Amino acid sequence: MNQKAPLAISVISHKNFENREQYNEIIYSTFCKDLEDWLNRGINIPVFFYDSNSININKDSYEKNVVVILIDDKLVLDNKTNDLSCITSNEELSIVSFAISKNAYKLSTYFNDKNLVQLYDSKNVLDTMILNLAHFICKCLTDKQQKVFISHAKLDGNNIAVKRSAEVVSF
Repeated sequence: MNQKAPLAISVISHKNFENREQYNEIIYSTFCKDLEDWLNRGINIPVFFYDSNSININKDSYEKNVVVILIDDKLVLDNKTNDLSCITSNEELSIVSFAISKNAYKLSTYFNDKNLVQLYDSKNVLDTMILNLAHFICKCLTDKQQKVFISHAKLDGNNIAVKRSAEVVSF
């Protein structure tokens, strides 16, 4: 019996993207294995990296495939040679794209309304990216509306817990 692994992350960026190593390292360290602590097993989600000219996502080995596209100016300018059309036309993939540049929407009309997270305005780009990616992965893994239990530590936190539970909005 051939079972599929639950989830894989594929990161696509331009081969000459200036901060490619830094972005790839933070994604890998967060979702697969911490590069600083080899004894730490981490979350252990398989993470694969592709440049925009050679994309080969193995959809058959995983139940869910999250594709992360890092859109910078070089990817926008090189849109004639990249192979993103096979990604955007595939309904089996869950795509989240990050706008590193203000010109990211020029890559394709597909990205105008499809999970385009604007990082160029963020003060801490890498933290914003990881938080949004984690949120997106949680949404992909759960098809149902999520419930959140908010507890209070002691009597002094009771009002905060009641107030926050009224504010909880499911995603």
